[in-house]
Amino acid sequence: MAPGWRGQGVGKGLAEHFLAWACEHGAVWVTAMAYAANTGALALYERLGFGSHMVTLGQRLAGEA
Repeated sequence: MAPGWRGQGVGKGLAEHFLAWACEHGAVWVTAMAYAANTGALALYERLGFGSHMVTLGQRLAGEA
């Protein structure tokens, strides 16, 4: 989310709309992904009822990105 839009409920509204759409279309499980450093996104997902299910670990290797 662009910094100017954070804290205004836009992400929450989008997520709630998607969750409702998914339920209406028969989904029984949804996932969300966010970088561990994105504490705002993680907090939003937790407030919406998401919980940790799987952890992915990564490592940058030497050399150019």
